[in-house]
Amino acid sequence: YVLARVNRAPLGTLRALYDNDRKNVLTGLPLVHLGLALAMQGDRQRGEKSIEEGFAFNGDRPGYLGDYGSPLRDRSLMVAMTHERGFAKPTYDAQAINIGRDLDARRSRGWMYLSTQEQIALARLGKALAASQQKRVSGTLRIGGAEEAIGESRVFGRRFGHDALASGVRFDPQGTPPLFASIEVVGVPREAPAPDFGRMRVERRLYGTDGQPWTPAPLKEGEALIVGIEI
Repeated sequence: YVLARVNRAPLGTLRALYDNDRKNVLTGLPLVHLGLALAMQGDRQRGEKSIEEGFAFNGDRPGYLGDYGSPLRDRSLMVAMTHERGFAKPTYDAQAINIGRDLDARRSRGWMYLSTQEQIALARLGKALAASQQKRVSGTLRIGGAEEAIGESRVFGRRFGHDALASGVRFDPQGTPPLFASIEVVGVPREAPAPDFGRMRVERRLYGTDGQPWTPAPLKEGEALIVGIEI
């Protein structure tokens, strides 16, 4: 794919890879790379078939392939590259919904770590979708009892504080579907969240030097405690 971008990938080699080796792939991303390379080097028919097969690939990605990849990274790159090279389709773009659901699932588990590869792929996906999106959205924004007309634009965003949210916020959009909404919530909870042992459970117990459970109380200088940790 990299060689094809500078017109240096032998077409015969690309065709041989597609005809003889495409069934050996372990993820869909290589098929999209191969398909785009074929199309850029002149074989659009094989290229489009390879891209379609890449998006239709439904095998389970092995845990680690030495590429720092993940299903989230792979799908994001696949959609982004089809936009960047002019091969986007609504059926491919539908993967963006699944990507959003994956992110929501991570948030619901209280674990939102994204690797560098995933962050770059998501940023590239967002840029590609925004660059190729000519649709515009307008509508009515309601905050409490007040209404505000929002003029047509490609992207509309607004920040809300606690008071505005407490009074009620609603946006009624107008435009050609599908329309996408992204909501980010940032704040400090009034009460500490309940312990989440979904991924790891760590318990700590404190004992006196006599081996008896220690009741929290002021400690004197030099006084020792025994800490028992269970993971």
